[in-house]
Amino acid sequence: MRIVVLLGLALSGGCHHIYGYSARDGAAADQLSDRSVSDLVLDRAPADTARPDREAGEASTGDLGPAAPPCPSDPALVACYRFEPGALGMDGSGKSNHLTVTNVTSVPGVEGQAAKLTAASRLVAAHDPSLNPTTMTMEVWVRPTIPGAARAGVLDKNLAYGIFILSTGQVYCDIAEGSLTATISPEVWSHVACSFDGATLRLYLDGNLAVSFPNSGSVGTGSSPLVVGGDSPTEDERLEGEVDSLRIWSTVRTAAQICAAAQAGGKSCPP
Repeated sequence: MRIVVLLGLALSGGCHHIYGYSARDGAAADQLSDRSVSDLVLDRAPADTARPDREAGEASTGDLGPAAPPCPSDPALVACYRFEPGALGMDGSGKSNHLTVTNVTSVPGVEGQAAKLTAASRLVAAHDPSLNPTTMTMEVWVRPTIPGAARAGVLDKNLAYGIFILSTGQVYCDIAEGSLTATISPEVWSHVACSFDGATLRLYLDGNLAVSFPNSGSVGTGSSPLVVGGDSPTEDERLEGEVDSLRIWSTVRTAAQICAAAQAGGKSCPP
């Protein structure tokens, strides 16, 4: 039996905190509770504990603050990432579309903590049929740096759907071979949602419908991985910035539901 112990050290308010994980037989363990160095205890997790891989020692900076609300219990939710410390890649949808995490820092976000991404960051979920819905909605909070190259990926599943930040200062939504764009502010938290009902593609910014367009295409059904913070499947076109509360649904969220999600982060939109 091989036991691997991974420690991440964070500084918060002048106090040192350690997040420890033990893994047995390749299965990642439950996050230890935040505690002082002198009180640190490493507990081994049960062998059947299911957690996403932690490949690079997730780091946490700043005040942890309140935890993010749990992911909704909804069968239409196919992926839900809250990016909380110790569970940055955990999918809370119940579909087990966990992300493999490399070189990602946890920082204060809109809802609890967020994932801070650099050119070295990697967040990738292996293909699963649940990630190929025929109708869908993507929702994410993003605080982007405008890329120097043509575009940077917020999330992408090759030839199926994606959200990108363009060098022109626009957010770009791509579903079912159709695309829409809207202007987005750099270094500011924005709520982005994109939906497709089989006939119309819609892009919402901060809970407000920015643009819509008829689209009779179909969502791609390939086996490429889901990539957060880059392009699928090559994992290039890396996003530098922060992402929080990313959700993918197999249904079309209503304008009221999307507005409510944006309002939870302080945005103003119609009720």
